[in-house]
Amino acid sequence: MNNIPSDLISYLSNTPSLVISMEEGEVRKAELFSLSELKIERFQVESEEYDDEGDPLSAAEFEGCSLLKTTEGYDPDGVLVWLTELKEYGAWDCDHLRLITFPGATWSKIIADPTWYVNGQWYPDRIEHRSITPE
Repeated sequence: MNNIPSDLISYLSNTPSLVISMEEGEVRKAELFSLSELKIERFQVESEEYDDEGDPLSAAEFEGCSLLKTTEGYDPDGVLVWLTELKEYGAWDCDHLRLITFPGATWSKIIADPTWYVNGQWYPDRIEHRSITPE
């Protein structure tokens, strides 16, 4: 699979337990996909501006991999993603079709203190991020 960072590949290939636990946030426990389970997906993003019929004025899709296989209490799809096109980690809100990324974050940095990366869509003010909007 192209564009997967080497530190993420190493972690997913060599770590016996892919379960991560956090003491704060909405998601307190999650399990990562193994390297062989990762698959390329498309994450749709819609503008926050709407036309007279209530449809978004613009939309876009971004290619990436959802990294979490399971999360307690939430659908894991998009909660933590590697965006292959943008070459950044991020969080995709599947209910509101919003996407944030974590500029400069490496897998080593994320896994050392995963709480606010995993919980980024609920607590974006707790982590450096940028909003991705369709053009």
